[in-house]
Amino acid sequence: MTAPVDRMEKLEYVRFQPEPSDRRSVLLEATPLAAARLIAVYRPMGEAVPKRAERYGRERAEAVAKHLSDTARNCDWAAATIAVAQGE
Repeated sequence: MTAPVDRMEKLEYVRFQPEPSDRRSVLLEATPLAAARLIAVYRPMGEAVPKRAERYGRERAEAVAKHLSDTARNCDWAAATIAVAQGE
């Protein structure tokens, strides 16, 4: 885990902050640059989704939204299952 975090720090996407309650620990904080990059990537997608959903009509758009929501829940469940299996 250290190498990816070090790469993100080098790219100025994250910075280490001291943990106030535990001097042995540090917190990892996203930088404004990281936020700007994420916004640049996801904003166009977020703006495009409602426009594309209009083409489907309300009923089909709701079915797609339900499917995506169910898929996200399944991904969360799978990630939690893997974490438990790995003892995290």
